[in-house]
Amino acid sequence: MLRGPRLEERIISQFMLISIFIPTYNAEKCIDKTLESVLGQTYSDLEVWVVDDCSTDGTLQKLGKWQERDKRVHVLTKEKNEGFVPYCWCCRFANLPR
Repeated sequence: MLRGPRLEERIISQFMLISIFIPTYNAEKCIDKTLESVLGQTYSDLEVWVVDDCSTDGTLQKLGKWQERDKRVHVLTKEKNEGFVPYCWCCRFANLPR
């Protein structure tokens, strides 16, 4: 019996950067736990794009500290509150096909 990841999983883990987008709005109370969970995964070849929708609490301050701690965390702040993050908007930052 073969133990460990299958061949396909090993190939993916060697060559694929995963981009994770997290929308936030006044998420001061839960953003730490969210990022700890995402960044604590066993797969580490990832980048996290947090898109803030004009938070008025301490979300941005916490995100700034995360950026200083982990180079995989990127913070984007929207100029106006729009309520959601369209796929094509995210594509501009992660070099994804539209």
